[in-house]
Amino acid sequence: MKAIRNLIRAPIRSMVFVGIYSLLTFILVLVFVINALAQIQIKSAVGPLGNSVKVSSSTNEPRITVNQAQYISDNFDVVVNYHAQSSCLCSLPNIEHFNVEAQEDPFKLYDPFTLLAVTSTDTVKEFYSGNRVIIAGTGITREDNDNGLLKILVSDELAKLNALSIGDPIQLQIKTIYSKDTYELTVYVGGFFEDTITIAPNAVYNYQLADNEIYIPLSVYEYLLRNSTNQIVPQKMYFELANTSRSTVTALELRLRNVQYQNTKDLKLSLFSPDTEAYAMIKLTKTLYIVITIVLVCFLSTLLGVLFWNMNSRSDEIAIYCALGSKRKSICRMFTRENLLLFFSAFIIVILMAFIFIGAFADSLLPVLSPEKATIQYETSIETVLSNEAILSNNRKLLSNAEYLTAHFLLPAFLKALLCCLSTILAVHLVSWVALCKINVVTILKGRAQ
Repeated sequence: MKAIRNLIRAPIRSMVFVGIYSLLTFILVLVFVINALAQIQIKSAVGPLGNSVKVSSSTNEPRITVNQAQYISDNFDVVVNYHAQSSCLCSLPNIEHFNVEAQEDPFKLYDPFTLLAVTSTDTVKEFYSGNRVIIAGTGITREDNDNGLLKILVSDELAKLNALSIGDPIQLQIKTIYSKDTYELTVYVGGFFEDTITIAPNAVYNYQLADNEIYIPLSVYEYLLRNSTNQIVPQKMYFELANTSRSTVTALELRLRNVQYQNTKDLKLSLFSPDTEAYAMIKLTKTLYIVITIVLVCFLSTLLGVLFWNMNSRSDEIAIYCALGSKRKSICRMFTRENLLLFFSAFIIVILMAFIFIGAFADSLLPVLSPEKATIQYETSIETVLSNEAILSNNRKLLSNAEYLTAHFLLPAFLKALLCCLSTILAVHLVSWVALCKINVVTILKGRAQ
């Protein structure tokens, strides 16, 4: 009650301090919100392929075959594993597929499904970014790939359209640039996925529909083309390294150029990590951490300034409290209670300000979520453009949802800001105790008497 009475007694001073606390706390909350958005984008941009190098060349093609990648992974100690992706069009004779419109193509030999061969679905951006999720069964794992399990992963909509269940056999046919003939193989449904972001209405061709995409282990793809004279060169190739120092990457790059593989003279290895693939976001988060530090220093400086100003301007009051038998601990607690009351009043104002401001300007935060801002785009294909537009559209919907915004961004930001500020107030409480111990009550009272 004494702390409340002291604040009411000086309303202008209290309002000024509440305003300062509100401004600093609001900046802190806003920075934590933006930082949370950036961290989510970093995760969706990089996924599990940290500490890796991307294999490319002057034409941006890997040029290393799957067999060569396996040999490199087995015989170079610095290489932990390799990750690869390949794709082609395929036919499932007994499976009905989705059509946007009939395609008149005199060269079409089969209904176009897109077959995506991967070492693991964990390495596919659509899955690790959350734009595509496994809803039944399992995804393709590295173990599946190494064991050559003949299972496939299909969309839930495709499964419903064809009444497919886990374990059902499917006849798969492919004909690629690596093969003169059409190869067939019986595979089995291992899981179902669904897209959380839909780009189907803008699909240009049937096989660009997400529902017409099928995932298989890369080893099964190799098995299908086992009689082909040409070896598979994946469209994407990464090496996971035990050491990603610049000298190690350079040494491995030179070694691979000189192993006399075909077309590897201009082979390049570029670091694939948060520092490269999400450079803009990493740079932003570093700036945000600096801002957080500056805000906390300002908050601490303000609290200390308020503390020492209070002690100097209210030294007579402190001396009288001591003369009346009040312990210095209780006086120290009184000042801390005053600070806490000011801060919590400011915090309530900040909560209201944050809901209004972030709710009204959520669209302004979308550049933080933009795929172009977060990752290095090496292509501007129709699929990439449509996918980015769909992601941004989905983000707009999410940020316009008050419950989502509160649960995923505002509430964590409030809690972090509260923890930081309370820790700072506690530090100031300790300083106030030291400062009070140094006050000479007798000298103050003598000066007052004179």
